[in-house]
Amino acid sequence: MMFLELNQQMASSVLNIKKYTNMEEFSFYPILKSEDIMKVAGNDYSLALQNKAEELSQQYDFSFESHAYKVVKNDDQVIRFYQEGRTIDKLYVIDGTDSPSNGCVLIDYGYADYHNLSVGDSITVDSKDYKISGIVLYPDKLAPIVDNTGLLYNCKSQVILTLSTADFAQLNIKENYEFVGIGGETFDLNALQEDSSIYAVIAAEENPQILKTVASKSSINTTVLCFAMTLLFSIVALLLIMTIFNSINTEAPRLGVMKALGFSNFEISRKYFLFFFMIFLPCAIGYGLGFWLLPYFSSIMLSDMALPVSRANINYIIAAILVFVPAAVFSVLAYLVSILKVRKPALELIRSGGKKRENWIVRRINKGITTGNYLTGIRKTVLYSRLFVLFFVIFGGFALGVQIQFAFTMYNMTDSLTSEIMEGVNYSNTVHYAQTVDDADIADTDLLFHQQSVRFDTAHGDSFSVELCVLQNEESNLLELVDKNGTPIQKQNVDGIIINDWMRIHYGLAQGDQVIIRIGSVQCEVEVAAVSNNIYGNTVYTHMSYATKTGLVQEETYNGLYTNRDVVFDAQKHLSVTSNAEVTQSVENSSRIYTVLSVFFLVTGIVIGLAMLVLSMNTVVTNYQKYISLMKILGYSEWECSKVIKGFRTASLIGYVVSIPYSFILCWIMFSIVSNTSDIIYNVRFDIFSTIICFAVTAFITEIVLAAFLRKIRKISFRMVMES
Repeated sequence: MMFLELNQQMASSVLNIKKYTNMEEFSFYPILKSEDIMKVAGNDYSLALQNKAEELSQQYDFSFESHAYKVVKNDDQVIRFYQEGRTIDKLYVIDGTDSPSNGCVLIDYGYADYHNLSVGDSITVDSKDYKISGIVLYPDKLAPIVDNTGLLYNCKSQVILTLSTADFAQLNIKENYEFVGIGGETFDLNALQEDSSIYAVIAAEENPQILKTVASKSSINTTVLCFAMTLLFSIVALLLIMTIFNSINTEAPRLGVMKALGFSNFEISRKYFLFFFMIFLPCAIGYGLGFWLLPYFSSIMLSDMALPVSRANINYIIAAILVFVPAAVFSVLAYLVSILKVRKPALELIRSGGKKRENWIVRRINKGITTGNYLTGIRKTVLYSRLFVLFFVIFGGFALGVQIQFAFTMYNMTDSLTSEIMEGVNYSNTVHYAQTVDDADIADTDLLFHQQSVRFDTAHGDSFSVELCVLQNEESNLLELVDKNGTPIQKQNVDGIIINDWMRIHYGLAQGDQVIIRIGSVQCEVEVAAVSNNIYGNTVYTHMSYATKTGLVQEETYNGLYTNRDVVFDAQKHLSVTSNAEVTQSVENSSRIYTVLSVFFLVTGIVIGLAMLVLSMNTVVTNYQKYISLMKILGYSEWECSKVIKGFRTASLIGYVVSIPYSFILCWIMFSIVSNTSDIIYNVRFDIFSTIICFAVTAFITEIVLAAFLRKIRKISFRMVMES
């Protein structure tokens, strides 16, 4: 329910935002040359940017708008200030106004919701007090990157604010710009992307801060829903079907008596419509619980986004599908099975409660029973005489094993995800400079790099944006790349580029492939020289010698460095300073959903598996109490009588063994699909330790159920059987 509701509400939120905000179609950033700046009076850089953007808009037929912003980082907050007055990407108002007066701010919904802030409250930002006059969504920041580092949004410590023009001007911080546009009738996005005078052009659908993350989240939700929920539903459905058939078969003699007394088939079978209420009630409780937990679930799933999700309105279509339809289907099924059953003659129905025809397995066992192996023979007869019950027990162990192993596999995968992503990263900070690295900031232990966004064209006809990172020629152990065999890649000796394993899978690339890298109008054909085992990101690596030789860069300059030194962010010269601790926390936040799901599957697995084992063992004791009472009359001890049903312990554990490859393959397929729709490879590995733990849990639960029914066996007497 929660997955369906979340997908529906995400889609609804995005549609409303598009409808009312005049959302951008693309974003871009012009590249300025020295002559462009010199043309402007006073060499005004910001005015030169505006002039260049205006020139491009006339050339390619699009309207644009520049959004001025300033970023402040302190010990416990990252703040992005915008100036009021948008016509493209207009603010979507949740509460209050979209036009702040002096001394007031508009605050992003994610931060306000986390900190329980409302319109009229005061907030202290960068040592200054403001009054909140509006809570808004930023349509170009649905999955915000507040400080330009690429880190996922953290609503606890990152906030986006909009100030009045006067308040914005008073901030003594470097001013930056974002350029957003909407195409005209003759606009060609591809032509704009190929223009060498533009740093980068990103369509809204490809922008991870706008629609790409929403689409990825929705795809992941759908994949998990289809696999995990289908598994759960199939187990529950089979449990209900088996319960219905067993209930009707058990009541067959009574149905025969009613038929002999003159009741019609409809009158006899109509009571099975009561299964509707037996199924409707738990479904309704489950839906209500999911509806109540939806905000908590959404806060985890959308922890890196700023989308509002409300539980104010019930989606009656989803409620009907999840609550009414299952109840109606299984109640009708119970009625139809009963109708087919009571079509038999009354005498046959009455006699069906007596001696049943033995199957060929039981007949063979009975022939081999002698005095010496009587107890063993009885146990085998009980075990195989009702193959339906035997299958029920095996399936109970299977269902219990699948759910528990699914939970453990999912937890182990996310538990190791952070260490896999950070593998080979031996530096603590990544520093990006606004221009080039200052010589005074460089230490001998640092690793310099030049990074820029480029376009990749593959032989398959695909085209996508990646980050090209050109490393300095000196070898450094701050960044270690290895291939899938664990062999170190000599970064400074490769004659081509190094991609990671996620790009290999996601874009269908392989070592030796030729790709075209486009930087504006410059095109360079390069070879994929190596594939690292990194599982995250769209960064490709090469070294400066190769980059200058092929024309990927024109001269040896660097705009970033990896370092183990503590670097204090300086807005005048740094674009960003990102610590590995922030990256680690960001990854852990994004993977929390799978930890929650693992707990969910563990709990549901135990509940469903326990229910199936209890039902099956109750059927065993009910059907074979005559055997047990007869054995007591013949002088067998309670321990010997209890051995009659202990064979079902093995049946339950066989079900668990069958579940091992099934659950692993199912998990592997599901997360392979999830990996294709996200920017991380989720590696599912077989873990023997988890398998042993799951086996112990299954065996323990089976023993508890057996112990409970062994107590019931001790109370069985011949008198009870005769009276029944």
